Amino acid sequence: MSSSRPHRIKRSRLKGALLRPLGHRYWGAEQSDSEVILLGGAGKAVPFSEMAGPASLSKTLGFSTITLPLRDGTAIKIAGLDRERASRSSAR
Repeated sequence: MSSSRPHRIKRSRLKGALLRPLGHRYWGAEQSDSEVILLGGAGKAVPFSEMAGPASLSKTLGFSTITLPLRDGTAIKIAGLDRERASRSSAR
């Protein structure tokens, strides 16, 4: 078992104020050795076994967005992240 701290990334409050009314409820994510924990809304833990592939980085409304593709054909998006930190996180 690894004793490393989970990697956490989150968006700023200003970006949250702009994106929350548009339905982007997740404001961050925390990655552990076995899952990604979505922060915001009701929160949600997504085990790596439920993911269809690696996370990808794109733009949503001009904001950097990490997309987590799921095995059921859906995807979870976390918008408004700092581009540099998001690119490091999606490459993990």
